[in-house]
Amino acid sequence: WYKDNEPYQALLMPFDREVALDYSGNENEVSVTARYGKDRNDFGAYVFNGAEEIIVTDDASISMTATKNDVVVLSAWIKTKSGGPIFIKKKEYGLLLTDTGSFIFNSWGDTSGSIGSGYNDGRRHHVVAVFKEGVSYSIYVDGTLIGEAATTDTSPNTANDLEIGRHSTKSLYFEGKIDDIMIFMHDLSSDQIKALYDSYDTSAPFDIIDAEETTTGVKRMKAFEKND
Repeated sequence: WYKDNEPYQALLMPFDREVALDYSGNENEVSVTARYGKDRNDFGAYVFNGAEEIIVTDDASISMTATKNDVVVLSAWIKTKSGGPIFIKKKEYGLLLTDTGSFIFNSWGDTSGSIGSGYNDGRRHHVVAVFKEGVSYSIYVDGTLIGEAATTDTSPNTANDLEIGRHSTKSLYFEGKIDDIMIFMHDLSSDQIKALYDSYDTSAPFDIIDAEETTTGVKRMKAFEKND
């Protein structure tokens, strides 16, 4: 999707047909060592077990700014009986699943603390994590808000790459499957987050824009790209 000719998503990687490309329109550079696989329900995803990761090269489209009022929204489908880092952009933002199945959002100088529990149950879950600089962290799972935490923290702009499924120290890694990565550098309404989750019950995930995300006079359009 585009809003006034600018990409609506900062990063969009649906991981279809064993291809890890950014379809957001920002043309972010992606490198992959993770293995592509499907489960019995034919859900394609990348498999991580410590030796694999996906790296998105640092770019302004996925980075915080110096304004100190940024918002970053991280979205992914996960499936694991363990845990580990899902997203890490060091010194800016990160999302971790603990070994008790709780989510923790990390910013530069603060953390959300553990939110929720039991999400390492071996089932597919859609997680959306929201960081509003100087305001709050929020975690949604399967379209529902499961917890929030206040913060006064802000994060700097860095030259660090975005890592998915592994921390570059090699001591932290995700064990399981990660699919359908999306990042937004603006806030989403709770209805839009629910619409993202609900769209996976249709034949066209990513296609739904909730009415709250539209404004009179603002042009929106959807771009189509060949996956090859």
